[in-house]
Amino acid sequence: MNSLPWNIIQVWVLLIRPDNVNWEFWMKALKNTWYMAGWVHELENENPLGRKIIDIPIVIYRGDDGELAALFDRCPHRFAPLSK
Repeated sequence: MNSLPWNIIQVWVLLIRPDNVNWEFWMKALKNTWYMAGWVHELENENPLGRKIIDIPIVIYRGDDGELAALFDRCPHRFAPLSK
């Protein structure tokens, strides 16, 4: 088993022995990963795009200059979704 890469060993421990898993490490690893949020054609119009990525609501939109931006999908004042 020492010849296996560390990520294979970590996944094996995660699946086979969940009581010995460093869950804090795995949660940080999940948040520090790239996720596909959408396709280019979904952001061609001016409507914001709402997505949930690892159970976090996100709104993606294009600014006045055409650049993509993403925010937490919640109005800070009324807590309503910005994507609606």
